[in-house]
Amino acid sequence: MTKMTKQEKTFWEKFKRWHIESIDRCIANNVNFGAATLILTTIDALGGFYKGLIEKKVNRKKKLLVRMGGSRANPPKKIYTIKGVKYEESSSRDVFVNFIKNYMRDFFEEVQKGTRKKRAVEILYSHFRNGLVHEGGPKIGTGVYRNYSPELFKSYPKQKIFMAINLLSFRDRFVKALYDYEKDLFDIKNQPERLKRWRDRFNYLKTIKF
Repeated sequence: MTKMTKQEKTFWEKFKRWHIESIDRCIANNVNFGAATLILTTIDALGGFYKGLIEKKVNRKKKLLVRMGGSRANPPKKIYTIKGVKYEESSSRDVFVNFIKNYMRDFFEEVQKGTRKKRAVEILYSHFRNGLVHEGGPKIGTGVYRNYSPELFKSYPKQKIFMAINLLSFRDRFVKALYDYEKDLFDIKNQPERLKRWRDRFNYLKTIKF
C-alpha cells in the first residue's frame, strides 16, 4: 500500500485548513449555528472518507456502498463485488455514526429523551445535523451554548432541553478527532485499510460531474 500521492496530500491539507479556519472564524464572530453546522457537515465528510463511501448504479438503482470489513453484530444483507473488491450498502447516517463511534466516543453516552434513553450520537444526527442542515436550527429539545468548561453537552430539564451542546468544547473534540483520524490514516504499516477507504472516497469524488 503506497502513501498518499502529491495530489492526495495537497487536497487533504486544504480540506483540513478550509474547514478548521471556517469554523474558527464563525466562533470568533459569535456565529454559533454556523460553526455547529460546519462541524457537523465536516463530520459527515470525514465519515465518508473513514468508510470509503461511494455511489454506484446497481440494476439501474443508485446505491451508497462501502468496503466490507470490521466487526459487526449481523452479516450484510447483500454483497457487491466491484473490480475484485467486496462492498456492502451503507448510508450517510451510518458513516456519520461510525466516525463518531471511533473518534468522538463521548457521544456514545446515554441521554434522557422524554421517557426513553438514547445515545447522544443519535440525537446529534437527528436533531443537530439534520435540524441545522435541513431546517435552519436544532430540533425541539436541543440547543447550542458556549462555555469555556470541558463539558461537551448537558440538559436543562426545566426548559425541556434534553441535550444542549457546548460549542467551544465540541469544536475542540472535533479537531482532536480529525487529527486522531489523520494519525490512523498515515499508519499504513498497521492500518492499511484506512488509506484504501480514504482513496475510494477521494477517487469517487473526482468523478462527480455537475
